Amino acid sequence: MKISNKKEINLLPHPRNNPDFFGHEKAVDILEGILKTDRIPKSWLICGQEGVGKATLAYRFAKCLLSGKKELSPDNHEPSVIRVAGGTHSDLLVIEPDAEKASNDISVNQIRKISEFLRLSASETKYRIVIIDSADNMNNAAANALLKLLEEPPVKAIVVLISHCPGRLLPTIKSRCRYLNLGALSEFYSSNILQTAIPEVMPHENDMLIYISNGSPGVAINLYYNNGVEIYQKIIAVLKTLPRIDNVKVQELADLVTKKGDKVSWQAMSLLFDTTLTRIIKAAASQSYLKMLNADEKEVFARLTQIKDIESLLDVKDKANKLISDTSRIHLDKRAVIISMFREFC
Repeated sequence: MKISNKKEINLLPHPRNNPDFFGHEKAVDILEGILKTDRIPKSWLICGQEGVGKATLAYRFAKCLLSGKKELSPDNHEPSVIRVAGGTHSDLLVIEPDAEKASNDISVNQIRKISEFLRLSASETKYRIVIIDSADNMNNAAANALLKLLEEPPVKAIVVLISHCPGRLLPTIKSRCRYLNLGALSEFYSSNILQTAIPEVMPHENDMLIYISNGSPGVAINLYYNNGVEIYQKIIAVLKTLPRIDNVKVQELADLVTKKGDKVSWQAMSLLFDTTLTRIIKAAASQSYLKMLNADEKEVFARLTQIKDIESLLDVKDKANKLISDTSRIHLDKRAVIISMFREFC
């Protein structure tokens, strides 16, 4: 697989101006049915794995509300839609993590801006819309501030939360939202999106990227441009040495993902380690899921299940995720963290 210069961006269009939305017919039917009644729930929670189109759907919903359209296929030439796509619509506020902050949190001050925004009357339409992408990034103070806002939202206010991991959100926040879950895209849709974004991708690369991204085209594209396949192969190479850990292979993985300033490869490693271990844990719980693993993961599965039961594997996964989280929060040494993650298997 040829690797271009590393990019921390996604080659798909930004969700606010992405013209395509595939494979979530049930969600579209729900939203279009509600749009036609004109009785719009004030708070929404759009969930699903990263990269399957949650933000694209949120922006399409906002475009329809702000343009008065009743179908979830906005007219890209309509003035309100053009302003949403350009990020300049005065009745839409988007809250995202500050890319300059290492913590990647959404702060309480950002959430307070929502209250200020919603106090104002809509200037162009009858709605004031807020999109939070993603709500998973809210710190505790921000989450509590949002909860107060959701308890008594202003008239004609629509708040849309996007979440990759809704289990992280306060139950009281979730209980105040209309829930909309986007399932995984089919292999057909995922492959088509990937091939459109990266025409030069080879069929075997396409299949591998779709597999290691769990069918998420957005994640697959970023993995393609950030050593994802190579990182995955090195993770597998280490796991294949269990119950003995090959320190040379661990160091090779560490060398690849701890280069100075390369936080994207570190994020890719974190994601791939977690999703690989999750697939193996699911296979340990379900014989039918075991059949879905590729040949490499079946070999790893055979090794791991000889030394760990499901509860122990879940414990390893939790400890690894905590180490990864602490790396960003308190700046642990990444090389030492990788070594510690694999030692948990022993």
